[in-house]
Amino acid sequence: MKAKKMNKWVQFWWNIEGRDVRDLLSELSGDNDFVEKMPTTDLVNVYNFAKACEVTIEGDSESFLLKEICGELAEKALASKHGVSPDDLFDGNGNFYEQYQDEFNRFYDLLEDRITFHAFNNKLFRNKSLEETPTIYTTGAFLFPVRIKDEDGADVWMWAVSQFKDETFLDGVTCEPVEKADSCEDLLQTENEDDDDQSSKKSSL
Repeated sequence: MKAKKMNKWVQFWWNIEGRDVRDLLSELSGDNDFVEKMPTTDLVNVYNFAKACEVTIEGDSESFLLKEICGELAEKALASKHGVSPDDLFDGNGNFYEQYQDEFNRFYDLLEDRITFHAFNNKLFRNKSLEETPTIYTTGAFLFPVRIKDEDGADVWMWAVSQFKDETFLDGVTCEPVEKADSCEDLLQTENEDDDDQSSKKSSL
């Protein structure tokens, strides 16, 4: 990646927090080095949108930026997949050729979902009282910085887990946390719960 030409936080976001966006672009384009070849402006635009959404995801400027980002990235990924230039995707009237339109729409939707994933999760995280959540201890994890709102509405920065690597414990019991889930309760499972699940399965046989 163009490390010397990018702000360190932009590079950090793409390497850690936004790595699933990177993975999706590689998958869609059929090129594992697709992100490495992206113009710096594209990399910065995605980063700026993700950071702006930590404050709001409802503004007109953010919505416009999201459409612009997803459209441009979907177009470039589609061209890469088919080995053509972006211009070759369009007819003389500036419309997608029929064989590309549906695929572009799919690429666009996937990118939109993936890029906004961080924004929605950060918003949910800000609205959740930390006093209501369990405290766990881990001997190893990858972290990334996120901006959240405190009870007074002021911006504060905290570390969030992007990936657990070593043993983690809840009240002295080994547990298996996941980085994201549909509910707070689904974020971790203790060994006792695993044993109960196995017992339930055996008794049902």
